[in-house]
Amino acid sequence: MFVSSSSVVLEDAEPVGGLTAKDRETLDFVLQAGGTVTAMELARQVGIEQTTAGNRLVSLHKKGYLQRLERTTPRWRSILGSALNSVRL
Repeated sequence: MFVSSSSVVLEDAEPVGGLTAKDRETLDFVLQAGGTVTAMELARQVGIEQTTAGNRLVSLHKKGYLQRLERTTPRWRSILGSALNSVRL
């Protein structure tokens, strides 16, 4: 969610909610990772539990700093597909 004094000039809109030190750490990692990360990737790189990483990402999403993208295929299916493609009969 963003707040702006005008419905026409949206470029001046600011995200709602302040940033904590942990928020900044998380955003820094997301930017360094190219803008797209999973909770698992964040957890591994920052050294926190995956649940904590997910909570951080959700919090930043709710504050308007991140967008959430849904996967089109479950991760296990992608891994299984890659493994099957590498097997030669």
